[in-house]
Amino acid sequence: MKPALIIKLLFILLSPCFTSGQFISSFLPKKLTPSGKYLFYLHGGVVTVLGNNAINQSVPEWGPYEYLNILDSLAMRGFNIVSENRQEGIDDSVYVNKIARQIDTLFKAKVKPQNILVVGALV
Repeated sequence: MKPALIIKLLFILLSPCFTSGQFISSFLPKKLTPSGKYLFYLHGGVVTVLGNNAINQSVPEWGPYEYLNILDSLAMRGFNIVSENRQEGIDDSVYVNKIARQIDTLFKAKVKPQNILVVGALV
């Protein structure tokens, strides 16, 4: 299934549940609310190598990635977006450990597990 289609389906399924966007950053908001909705978005590898609007040459028919538009669309649905433009040459474990610490911080702030989503793209 095409990533763009998966993302559109995610939007359709989740849009009735959340309203008004809030926050986009590679860090958690300074003020955490237990009722807040927090979404960690991990972009596809093509963004790491070729940039935010890269076209994956193995599937050019998918068009440009549109990383920043994806983040904006998710934020408009009421999520606090945590996403970092990962850099080439840095081991993925650096990012994994950072996200794990951020999720632990959310749990300590009494955010319920159902209010935390981790979403990633494969390509």
